Amino acid sequence: MTRGGRRSQRPNKTVALAFFLFVLVGVCTVFVLEYIDYRQGGESFIFKRSDHRAAEDRAVTQFNRRFTEFLEEQNIAYRYFIGADRLFHFKVETGFHPLKNVVARFREIAAAPDLQVGLSEIQKNAKGMVQLFRLSFAGHPTHVVLFSTPAGIQKPDTEVGPKAEGASPRIAFIIDDVGNRKGVAETLKELKIPITAAIIPNTPYAREEAMILEENQLETLIHLPMVPKNNSGRHYASGSVVRPDSNESDITAIVRRALRILPQARGINNHEGSLVTSSADSMERVLRVLKKEGLFFIDSRTTADTVGYAMAKRLKIRTASRDVFLDSVQSYSHARQQIQRLTDIATQKGKAIAIGHPFDSTLRAIRDAIPAIHSRGVKIVFASRLLE
Repeated sequence: MTRGGRRSQRPNKTVALAFFLFVLVGVCTVFVLEYIDYRQGGESFIFKRSDHRAAEDRAVTQFNRRFTEFLEEQNIAYRYFIGADRLFHFKVETGFHPLKNVVARFREIAAAPDLQVGLSEIQKNAKGMVQLFRLSFAGHPTHVVLFSTPAGIQKPDTEVGPKAEGASPRIAFIIDDVGNRKGVAETLKELKIPITAAIIPNTPYAREEAMILEENQLETLIHLPMVPKNNSGRHYASGSVVRPDSNESDITAIVRRALRILPQARGINNHEGSLVTSSADSMERVLRVLKKEGLFFIDSRTTADTVGYAMAKRLKIRTASRDVFLDSVQSYSHARQQIQRLTDIATQKGKAIAIGHPFDSTLRAIRDAIPAIHSRGVKIVFASRLLE
């Protein structure tokens, strides 16, 4: 009986212990969730804020909302996170937006009477390309905001036609189709020249490659897919590729989706797209969207019938056009010959743009040609420096 009684008590004790643990976990979960709500500025039944802290939370939330709305409306790339110091850290890349204008609007938002945020500039470099601000509420730090504009696009060059007297001829290399595999950005970095990478948004490594390029201050374009004349029977879904019948709403959705993946990009060039770029109606719709989004357009010239470059100039959109393909024949010797042709064109016209692909033969040809390019007094620049 005693043994039997002891056995019968064990299940009861196990149930009681399980119930106790269940209740304990539940209480801890509620406690943690309430604390998270409290730290994020939400309502909490357990943790109560002082009136001062509640006012600070409201001010911070309002500033974050107004500031991010402004950045998104203007299509300005930004990131933010809460650091170990519990401050909001914003990194804003102004791109082609004048730095002083963006900072001026930031000051207006930060100085709103209902926000009551103290502002002090703590760093500014000689060229005015980097500015760092610290925000505080009633003396308590809340934000660090860094504004930057890459040197290559701080003052876009608008020179057109023959080069100005005494100016160096300039060339730009655009490498298309980045994002399909890893390592291309690292290889471009090792060339140690200004180089522009055109990334296809919906590729496996688009974000990763773009971040490496950004960290190394190299330029990124959106390599925007468009339907070609010879589609080899392929089907192009309207949600990711610009088709001849895409309306402005369709194109806007495609471009904004690409910008969410590649917020660093300040312009596009077309991936394939001969059917679209040869249609005046289609290109006008595309370019009107790019103008609204503040993006420039570089015509890849995948067809001699393209109207993209001429249409962009008519619509007063910053634009340029490809002069040379480096690897229509995929070989080292052909790429070297095309680079020679590129420098000849630049010497005559003052500037020239080449488009190639991340083939080993193409990138080796560029690397090996750099000394010869410099010896001819030709300067290598980002593609955005050659816009008209």
